[in-house]
Amino acid sequence: MKMRVKKLVLFLCFAFFSAAVAGCANEYGNPQVGTPAIGAATGAAIGAMLNKRNRWQGAIIGGLIGGAAGYAIGAIEQRAINQAIAANKPVVYRRNTGNGGWQQVEATPEGSYYNPSRHTTCHKVRTRIIENGVVKKDRTKEVCEGEKKTNEY
Repeated sequence: MKMRVKKLVLFLCFAFFSAAVAGCANEYGNPQVGTPAIGAATGAAIGAMLNKRNRWQGAIIGGLIGGAAGYAIGAIEQRAINQAIAANKPVVYRRNTGNGGWQQVEATPEGSYYNPSRHTTCHKVRTRIIENGVVKKDRTKEVCEGEKKTNEY
């Protein structure tokens, strides 16, 4: 019995860190570590608990589904941020989930500033992830764009 618990803990650690490495960058090049990793770890834990006959199989399937779902919501969040910056107006994505619920991602620009010493323009964007009327995440992200002014590194 103790060996099974040790194996399960090792597998969950492996699944968590694998998802973190796989989700380090999305198509925009911005870090998205947290969402896929948390999704994979949660999915693996739930899958292992629900599959009484073969906990390994449940953990693997749950981890894959949770990681994919976490990556998808992180990618949608980043897309909303990029569009809010480009249009300088709020962007909202909403989708219905399979179980009758819904998820919504909101990105609202909160201003920008120029840093002359670093030749960058930085934009602050407030993002909110809402599931079935409950705010799951509410944070302000800063996205900076650099300009090269010299021909040296």
